[in-house]
Amino acid sequence: MDLDFVQKLIEFVSRSPIAELEIERNGVRIRMSRQGVLAQSASQPSPQSGPAAVPAVFTNPASTSPPIARYSIRAPLTGVFYRSGTEGEPPLASVGDMVVEGQKVGVLEAMKTFNVVE
Repeated sequence: MDLDFVQKLIEFVSRSPIAELEIERNGVRIRMSRQGVLAQSASQPSPQSGPAAVPAVFTNPASTSPPIARYSIRAPLTGVFYRSGTEGEPPLASVGDMVVEGQKVGVLEAMKTFNVVE
């Protein structure tokens, strides 16, 4: 993956309505996000600059820190998600928090029924 291709990806993401893009090509993986951090895992050097609309942080796969497991929690139905059990309470969990299996992370309202999301 060359610098020209990466710059075109950055331009594409900054002009499009998508919030996040992840692509892997020839052993190089790039993840771009409008509101979060974008990461590149590759054996090639990272580009020096890009448009200010997409912040960039590049990581080396040979770093000594252990990898962080990331999982998505998917609900079995569609509804309104509430981060706390009742209004005025702090959120049960926030983005980036460490959670364990069975821990309540929110409440999902579907057809006037409230379901705990674990």
